[in-house]
Amino acid sequence: MMQQMLLSYGGASKDYWSLGFRANAYDSLTAAASNGPRVDSSGNVYSSFYFDDSSGNGEVLAGLLKTNSEGVLQWARGYTDTSTTVANYGFDVSSSGTILHSVRTGNKYIEHQLLATDGTTTSWIKRIGNGPSTSDRIMGEFGVRIGASGGHYLTGKDKDNIISNDKLALFKLDATGGISWSRAIYYSSGQDVKPGRSFGIDSSENTYHCMEYYLMPMASNGYKKASTIAKYNSSGTLQWKQEYKIGSSDTNWDLIDLKGLVCDSSGNSYAFGRYVQASLFSGAIGIIIKSNSSGTLQWIKQVPKDSDGYGGEVEYSGSIDSSGNLYVNTTGRHNSDRTSVVVHKFNSSGVAQWSRKLYYNAAVVDMPWGFCSVDSNDNLYVTAYATVSSVRRVYLIKVPSDGTETGDYGNVTWASTTTTSVSDVASGTGYATNASPLSEASLSQVTATITMPQTNVSSPSLNNTSYRS
Repeated sequence: MMQQMLLSYGGASKDYWSLGFRANAYDSLTAAASNGPRVDSSGNVYSSFYFDDSSGNGEVLAGLLKTNSEGVLQWARGYTDTSTTVANYGFDVSSSGTILHSVRTGNKYIEHQLLATDGTTTSWIKRIGNGPSTSDRIMGEFGVRIGASGGHYLTGKDKDNIISNDKLALFKLDATGGISWSRAIYYSSGQDVKPGRSFGIDSSENTYHCMEYYLMPMASNGYKKASTIAKYNSSGTLQWKQEYKIGSSDTNWDLIDLKGLVCDSSGNSYAFGRYVQASLFSGAIGIIIKSNSSGTLQWIKQVPKDSDGYGGEVEYSGSIDSSGNLYVNTTGRHNSDRTSVVVHKFNSSGVAQWSRKLYYNAAVVDMPWGFCSVDSNDNLYVTAYATVSSVRRVYLIKVPSDGTETGDYGNVTWASTTTTSVSDVASGTGYATNASPLSEASLSQVTATITMPQTNVSSPSLNNTSYRS
């Protein structure tokens, strides 16, 4: 049975809270969370985590946890393998609380399962990819979504099929977890194509994807990149694909490097990532591209770094609320002595509404990155980690999406900060749009039924829910 400790501040509201979590046996510096927390129709919150066991043998506990709407932990389940590394990459939750969950084992294939809301009952457990084989590998960059009609979709980075270079792999699963159909987007000229960390899905189960790749010739300094945004319908038919790159004055130092994408129920998509144009500014800043469901560009905004050099690059996660507002997170600074997670809210026109930061307040401790998401009731969730006394702890916080209820939440603080200042990226000199040079095809992949050992994460040394003081 999992030990729980509830920390409350007198008559404080239980609507907004933070949860700190760590497993006793996994005490190394390696810990993290993956993609934004998810919420079911009852307000239960689901988040993912992984911890290293500090033994040096690479054993990692990857798992999921569930709280009720007040942040009280209901369960935590872990998955590990003593012979190879395991990392938690992606999950999604339906309105009824069923969980589609994927992990990476040995960096070679996707293990995915469908769980009931109790976290234990498993409908199926499957594998896509052929493990150590060099002919059928899925190397990472997993994304997971459950559609409004119950469709289950996975993405990953295929290494070996069609062409022996990285490519976007998209799978729709059938009712037993097998592959209903699969597609690939690749560069026939031999350049690697790296999928975004997240993809969007609308109410009709059209899916929207971004991917980045080097332009030819490949720049030795790691720049000179472009990105493509693509849409598939629920039957696996490509609807459109559009390339974004630096405009007429590009050099080998320039790039548009999209890292992820989210969309609203109508198919308006927001892709986000890094933007470099050496002739206009120094270093990388953030970029956000909004397209409608037909792929027509609506606007492109640049997100500059703060005066201390932090923030700007939008790399980890994003989310859309029911009013079409966009939430993304960057890295920031608190009091010039530690990093913090900064969340920015933009309206559907790309106008910044507010910025807030999450930082660890009990000591000078970094919170270098996090993930954010919103639910249908205008609640915002942020996950992050902090290293405290050489041990990493994962934190999950629930706050309102209007930017209020700032203050102390136990060991972490949700605080106001200067609202980011964004501006348009100019067409022509700043960016160019082109027909995408990438090719698309059906994808053949190995799939198999497997076992995935599961265990309760019992007796966590830290499992404290802290309410708004």
